[in-house]
Amino acid sequence: MGLIAIVTWQAYLYRCYHSMYIYQLFCLVVACLAPGPSGKVTVCCKLDEFRVKPPIITLKNLSKSYRSDSQLLPVLKHISLDIKEGEFVAIMGPSGSGKSTLLNVLGILDGFDSGTYCLAGRSVAELNTTQAAEIRNQMFGFVFQSFNLLPFLSALENVALPLTYRKMTLAERERRARQFLSYVDLAERASHRPAQLSGGQCQRVAIARALVTEPQVIFADEPTGALDSATSREIMSLLSKLHKEGASVVMVTHADDVAQSANRVVFVRDGQVVV
Repeated sequence: MGLIAIVTWQAYLYRCYHSMYIYQLFCLVVACLAPGPSGKVTVCCKLDEFRVKPPIITLKNLSKSYRSDSQLLPVLKHISLDIKEGEFVAIMGPSGSGKSTLLNVLGILDGFDSGTYCLAGRSVAELNTTQAAEIRNQMFGFVFQSFNLLPFLSALENVALPLTYRKMTLAERERRARQFLSYVDLAERASHRPAQLSGGQCQRVAIARALVTEPQVIFADEPTGALDSATSREIMSLLSKLHKEGASVVMVTHADDVAQSANRVVFVRDGQVVV
C-alpha cells in the first residue's frame, strides 16, 4: 500500500510542477527516508549535493559587428545563451551564420560591441588584456579545425607549450605533456613533428594540448572538418569521453552526425540564435 502511495505521489508531483528538478528532489527525499534493515528511518544523503549548478557561461543580448570600409556589418545580433557546467553544446548553422564568431567571443578570442557576457559570475567586459589571457590559459582549452600546431616543434613540445606561462620546470612541463599524449594514445609519437603525423594524429595532439592545463571549458571549432569519417568518429569519441569525465564542451560543427554527440544543439542563423 505504501509503495502504491509513493508512486501515485511521484506522478502527481511531476504533472503538477512539470519540473524535473522537483520530481528528482522528491525521489531523493523518498530514497533518503526509506526504512533501513532495522525498520528505522535514517537520512542517508545531503540535499546540498543535489542543488542545480548555475550556468558557467551567460550571454544576454550580446551583439558584435565588423567594420568594412565605412560600413558596420552586424555578425551577432542580440544573442542570449546559457551554458551550464559539464554541458556538451553543439553550435550549428550555415556558412556565414556567425557560429565561429560566437565561439571566438565565448573563448575571449574576440570582443563584442554590446550586451553582457558573464563567465562563472564574472563580467568579461571588465577584464583587462592580462586577465583575459590568464583566463584563456587557465580556464579554457581550444581545438581548431586546422590543428594550429607549430610545425618546428615535436608533438611533446606542442602539447607542453601552454604550460610555458606556468611556474613549472621544464621537466614538470614535459612530464605533464607526456601524460596527456598518453591520454590520447600518442605516447609513442612524442618526438614526431606535425608533418610526420596523420591528420587524425595531429588533431589528437591538439586535443592533448587543449587538455594539458586541465581547463574547465573546451572550445572546439569544426574539430572534424579536415578529417575522414573514421577519424572523425575517433575524435568525437574522445570529446565525448572528456565530457563524461566532467569537462564542459562547446563545439561548432556543420555535420548532423557530429552534433549528435552533444547534449544540446544551438542553431545560429543570420547572427541570431534560432529557437
